[in-house]
Amino acid sequence: MIMDRCPIGQKKGEQPLETTKTYEYTGFVGAEVQSREGEGPGRINDLLIDSSDGHLVFQILSDVPGRGDSLVAVPFGSLARNDKNAFVLNIDKEKLATAPSFDEWTMDNRKYAGDVYRFFGFRPNWEE
Repeated sequence: MIMDRCPIGQKKGEQPLETTKTYEYTGFVGAEVQSREGEGPGRINDLLIDSSDGHLVFQILSDVPGRGDSLVAVPFGSLARNDKNAFVLNIDKEKLATAPSFDEWTMDNRKYAGDVYRFFGFRPNWEE
C-alpha cells in the first residue's frame, strides 16, 4: 500500500512543503516485478536495509527467468510502482538475467553493492 505523507513535524492544517511517498513492508515482500514490456521477471523475496542509516539498500528478487534458484539484488530506485500493485523494473529482462547474483556472503560487501548499483545505472549513495 502506498501512503502519501506530509513531512515530519508539520502541524495539522499547515500547507505541506512537499509530499513523500512511503511504502509498507507488506506491500513489497511477495509483490510481482514486471519488465518494461509488462512481463513478470520475478517477485520481491526480501529487503536489505543498511542498519547504520536505515536506508533500503536492495530489494532481493527471486523467480527471475534464466536464473534458476539464484537471487538478484536490485537498488530501490530501479523499481517503480504501477497502478496494478506490481513493480516495474527499469531494465529489460535480458539484462536482469545477467545481473550479479545475491547471496548471504555478499550482503555486507561494499564493492559488490557498488557493482550492483552501477550495473543498474545508479551511483551508490556512499560515493556521493
